[in-house]
Amino acid sequence: MSDPKDFHGYLKPQVVAEPLIRQWYAWSYLIPPATAARYLTESQLEIMQSFVDAPEIHATTLRNPTMQGGPFINHAPGRVDEVRSLLEKTQADKGR
Repeated sequence: MSDPKDFHGYLKPQVVAEPLIRQWYAWSYLIPPATAARYLTESQLEIMQSFVDAPEIHATTLRNPTMQGGPFINHAPGRVDEVRSLLEKTQADKGR
């Protein structure tokens, strides 16, 4: 078997890398600690809690094209346990 260091692979052109920070898209406001903390407490936690409390509202609202891009999670209501788990993990890790 050849040495793995000798492997030179290539990705297909349609492959897209999407870096994440705490499982959210990494964008410029999430890099500096002060704005990341503020965005976490004032947006991400609230959006996740809203989805856990009423996932059907998120699904219904996002069917309206004018509401897309708003503070809603675009998952099926059946994924509420996954979002709840992420919310709990994020709340436990936010002090780190």
